[in-house]
Amino acid sequence: MDLEPLIKFLRFVDSPMKRGQNILAFRGQTDEKWDLLPKGYRPKYFDAALPDPNPERITQWKAETHAFPNLPKGKSEWERIAIAQHHGLALPVLDWTGNPLVALYFAVESEYNKDGAVWLLDFSTLKVNPGDTESPWTMGEICVYRPMPIHPRIWVQNGLLSFHPQNRILPSSLLRKYKIKKATKNALKQVLSRFGFNKANIYCDGDGLADSINFIAEALIEMKNNP
Repeated sequence: MDLEPLIKFLRFVDSPMKRGQNILAFRGQTDEKWDLLPKGYRPKYFDAALPDPNPERITQWKAETHAFPNLPKGKSEWERIAIAQHHGLALPVLDWTGNPLVALYFAVESEYNKDGAVWLLDFSTLKVNPGDTESPWTMGEICVYRPMPIHPRIWVQNGLLSFHPQNRILPSSLLRKYKIKKATKNALKQVLSRFGFNKANIYCDGDGLADSINFIAEALIEMKNNP
């Protein structure tokens, strides 16, 4: 088991985490060329010439989740945004994690023909956890929201969100980027799986469990065929 790619990554995150673990967030992306652009502002879901559709999306989400009794509802607009984001709704937020190894998993999860990346965000100068009475839709600046464990994925992924009003982008001065070479992706995924960072534990559902078991089977056959 080649641990060198993992060791290099840990060296990258070790020094910033020593300076302040509680002010850092990490985001893994399977394609290092992707911009840090919230899904709610991507061209497929947003047209600047039209009214901002994001508030209406979360209003519709709130109204229609009553048809799904097992789905957490959230007590505030912020909690509803966090839950909806984890289910893939296009909103003006980016997913982050407080655990760099969770971010690394997302960076190597797929797209094996492309280099991945882990972004590091120092949010010490950003507003954190706006009050429940503060409407997200009247925020003037980017803020960070660390939700309570209202959804299993939020808890296991140590999840937090950056909220981007009016299509604002994060200043480059708050960011660092670590490139994951495509040739190391599959090996890193195997190492992470051995340490418990796999789809079963990251997504904590039946689909994730099945995919994790399949990945182990594939890895064993690959090791047999390529000793």
